[in-house]
Amino acid sequence: MSSLVEQTSLEKTDMSGSSHIQEWPQNEPSHLTTGFKPSRASKNLERTWTQDFINRVVETGVQFNHNFKSDVSEFWLRNQKCSEYLNCAVRIENIAPHATMKEIFDMFREGKVFSFSISPPKPGRFATCATRLVFTTRAAAKAFISKAQEFPGISLHGHRWRVWWNRDRCCPVGPQEQQQSRVLRIAGPESITSAEGMENLFRKSGIKFDLVDLKEWLIGEEQMIAELSFSSILGQSRAAKKCFHEYLKFMEWEPYFKIWYATDPCEPNLV
Repeated sequence: MSSLVEQTSLEKTDMSGSSHIQEWPQNEPSHLTTGFKPSRASKNLERTWTQDFINRVVETGVQFNHNFKSDVSEFWLRNQKCSEYLNCAVRIENIAPHATMKEIFDMFREGKVFSFSISPPKPGRFATCATRLVFTTRAAAKAFISKAQEFPGISLHGHRWRVWWNRDRCCPVGPQEQQQSRVLRIAGPESITSAEGMENLFRKSGIKFDLVDLKEWLIGEEQMIAELSFSSILGQSRAAKKCFHEYLKFMEWEPYFKIWYATDPCEPNLV
């Protein structure tokens, strides 16, 4: 069999046959789109507003703007009410522009990462990168800031990071989200499972994501585990896991694969 994601057609087949997992179809089956839906942003669709939601936004004290570009959701609304002492969001500046995602994430050892976004340099204004990093807990964010602000601080490629609380606050995640991780592991038949193939499958699905690391290894003689480390739970690993469940359901391949959240290497006491 060929490895994951090489053909463009979608065809149900017996696992004992010669077919393999193909690319995400260009015209998704209708029941797939009811289960997993690419984000509004990835499909370049205009946002729709209800009067009830507009009223709730106004109640938070935020001036409503129909042209607002960020994701306005229940999650966003909850964070508008986040108090300073619960904030888990951190601002990092002066990151070397050639630093890789893996190198940046190797500096995080205080706790599980919930979301991460990076802003590239702007010629003539900023020569380095900046990020918004959100941990799942307040304690992790506080510990990271303390490490960065105390001697010797955090440096990468000769650039010492400037770190403080992000002005756009984010609440700690709830109990259900604490069970999630930005790291996914997928186990499947060795002949058709690969980390690169899984990455290609998710990109074809319309999910927008950044990968920190890709790994794969054999278990026994016939099982392969593919591990994908995303930069965020929010909108990335969580969406990918749901996408994969829907894909397997359509292909009727659920008995042959398993997908689960793995431990985030950023959690303390793992190195």
